[in-house]
Parts: sequence; C-alpha cells; structure tokens
Amino acid sequence: MISSYRNPLILTGAILNAFPMCMFCFFGNVLPYLDSYYHEHRDKISLYVSPLWTVSASLTTFILGMMFSSPIEHRFGIHVSILAGDILLSFSFLIVQFIIKEPLALALIFGGLQGASVGVIYALIVKLLLQKMPNHGGLATGIMSTGVTFGAILFIGVAFPVINPSNKKPDLKVDNNVYFSDKNLINRVPTYFTVLGAIAAVCTLSGASLMYIGNYKNVNKDKEQATMGTDGSGYSSACKMLSTIKRKEAVPLNVSGARFYDNHRKDKHLKAEICTTKSSLNATPNTEEIQKKWSSTRIC
Repeated sequence: MISSYRNPLILTGAILNAFPMCMFCFFGNVLPYLDSYYHEHRDKISLYVSPLWTVSASLTTFILGMMFSSPIEHRFGIHVSILAGDILLSFSFLIVQFIIKEPLALALIFGGLQGASVGVIYALIVKLLLQKMPNHGGLATGIMSTGVTFGAILFIGVAFPVINPSNKKPDLKVDNNVYFSDKNLINRVPTYFTVLGAIAAVCTLSGASLMYIGNYKNVNKDKEQATMGTDGSGYSSACKMLSTIKRKEAVPLNVSGARFYDNHRKDKHLKAEICTTKSSLNATPNTEEIQKKWSSTRIC
C-alpha cells in the first residue's frame, strides 16, 4: 500500500463511521411515528415515558463513552475498540425490533447503547485522525463530521419509503395531539429501525476496514525480497542496511603541549605536568604514552 493513499483511506473510513452517529439529527423526524405507535399500543405498555427520554439517555452515555474511551483503547487497542463500538452501534438499532413495545426499554437500551458506542467511536476516530494528520487535524475532523450530516439525510430519507411511502398525514386528533391512524403504517415503525441497523452495519464495518487498511504499516515487498550476489550469497535488504553501517575507526587524538595563564598574577612560579597520550575517540587501547614536562610557563 502506497503511503500517500493511507490518509485518504483513513479519512473515508472515518466519514463512513460517522454516518450512524446522527441520532440527534434524525430522531425528531421519527418522533411522530413513535408517538403514534405508543398511542396505538397504549394498553400494552407497562410504564409510559416520553420517547424524548431516548435522546437524554443517549447524551448521558455519550459523555461516559468518551470518558472511558482511553482505558478501553489501552486495554484492547484502537482498531479493536472502534470495531467493537461499531458492532454495538449496529446492534442498538437491530434490538429495537424486540424492545420497542416498552418506551422505557427503548430509552434505556437503545438510547444508552447508542450514546456509549458513539462516544467511544467518535473519541477514538478523532484521536486516530490527529495522530495520522497532525498538521491538518482541524480539516480532518471537520471532513469527518460531514458524515454525520450525510447520515442524517440518509436516515431521514429512508423513513419515507419504509414507514410512510404514501406520504400520509396524521389524521387522528386526541386532545391537543395528532397521531397517525393507519395501522399498517404504525406497524412498520420497528422495521424502520431494522433497516437502519443494516445500513449502520454496512457503513461502520466498511469504515473500520478502510481505517485499518490505511493505518496498517505495510512493509515494502522490495525490502523483504532477498537479492542474490555474484558469489551466490543472498542478503535481504534489511541486512544490507545494517551492513552499510560503518565500523567506527580509531581516530588518533594527540596533545602536544599546553600553556597556562594566570590572569590574576598571583602565582609567579606556575608549574604543570601534562601527560599526552595518543588515543582514539572510540576508547580503543592506547598505542603509546608520552610524558612531557614544562617547568616554565608564561604569566600574562
């Protein structure tokens, strides 16, 4: 893999991973259908809570997910953590088919899993982008955020052909609220979340694969292949690089003499004994040792 293609692959994978992170954007469009669903099945609900609790639960666990993203990464690695978050995010959509009958379960399970998984994924992807593109971190995270916008457009657009292909209007008025009365439309609400789960799985798993490929440190095959010399001996490129390191040669260091100065003119009879050696800079054994004595020095 050529290194120049790695950053675009990572960035494309980050955009795909950001597609399902748009619950705060598309959930308001689905809210009228959820209200109509719960009004239709109001006699089967054990404890009713507003579907808006789902958003609150998601926001709370989103913060917690970001806080625990670093310990999770240190324990399992960044790519494994992102993949696990992607699986959990897709699972949060698919499980709605079984928990949607209870609004409290929808809020706690769907909202909680959504927020926690998105918090981990978002924090780790931003970290990966800043590591790989330190000089363009703001641009990279900004481009990644466009995935949230495109995901919201996609998820909102899917709601019409899946739930309301005929573009029907709410026709049931109860007190100050307006609901849909078409039972076929209402019963398609759980199917909508299943479709979202399939879309989320495709987008996130594709994005995680692209980021892994872009971040994978491929070794150049040319460096791995052995090259045969004229004498028949084979050396890998790695061995060749090591063999090019030159052995440190002994550089002789000679001291021929020294002159002392007494700037303060305090010592009139300065005498010194200097041992000059011929030695190398790399601490090889001395080859000879010469001693010279200077009994007279100049005082400045």
